[in-house]
Amino acid sequence: NNQKLLNNSKYDQKKNIILIDRSRYLQAIESSVVSVALANSLNYNLYVFTDRLKENIIKIYEKFGIKKFYYIFSYSFFLNKIKLFFLTFLNLIILIIKLNLKSQKFEWLINKSKINGYEIGDLIYDTYVRSNNSFLKPKIDLKFLKILFSSIFRLLKIEKLIEKIQPKLIICCTEAYAHNEGITIRIALKKNIKVLRVHSQPDSISLEKCSKKKILYGDKNLI
Repeated sequence: NNQKLLNNSKYDQKKNIILIDRSRYLQAIESSVVSVALANSLNYNLYVFTDRLKENIIKIYEKFGIKKFYYIFSYSFFLNKIKLFFLTFLNLIILIIKLNLKSQKFEWLINKSKINGYEIGDLIYDTYVRSNNSFLKPKIDLKFLKILFSSIFRLLKIEKLIEKIQPKLIICCTEAYAHNEGITIRIALKKNIKVLRVHSQPDSISLEKCSKKKILYGDKNLI
C-alpha cells in the first residue's frame, strides 16, 4: 500500500546516499523510511547495495520508490567479472602466505592484517567463528577460505563502486561481520564519508554516527 515516497525527479548526481541492505524485512522497512526521508529532504540520489537479485526484500525497497540497486556478491558474477576474480584470487594467495608465516595466525589477522590497505581481519574472523563452534579451534580450512575469498571480493567491488558513486552518506543497520555493511563502513570511514547506523527501539527509530574510534574501541568506548 506504500505510495512510493522517494522523489526521483530531484536527483543531483553529485550528491548520493548509499543504503546497505541487510536482507532482513523489518530492517529493510526501517532503513527505507530513514533513507528516503533523508534523500527527499536533501535532494540526494539513493542507491542500495545488496546480494539479493529477485527476492521479496527487493520489493520492499521498490515500494518506497527506490530504483537504483548494485548487486555486490554472487558466485555467478565470476563469469563476467574476470578481472575482479583474478585480483581477489591474487590477494587471497598473498594473505594466505602471510598467515602461514605468522606463529599467531589469527591474532595477526585480527590486529595487523590489511587487504588493499583496509583493516577487515576482525570482521573476517568474527564471521568465521560465529557458526559451527569454529571458535574452539580456528584453522585455515575450506570454510575460512570461502569467507576470506568472498570478503576480498566484496572489498574490491565495493571500493570501486564507492569511487564511482562518490557518496556523501552511508546508511547501514549493523557494523558487524565481513558482509556488505561491515566492509562498506570500513571503506567509508577511511575515506572520511559519514556513516549513520539505523538503531531500532520498540517505540522509535534513531540514527547513530559510526566512527573510527567506535570501531577500534567498541560501542561503549566513551564510558
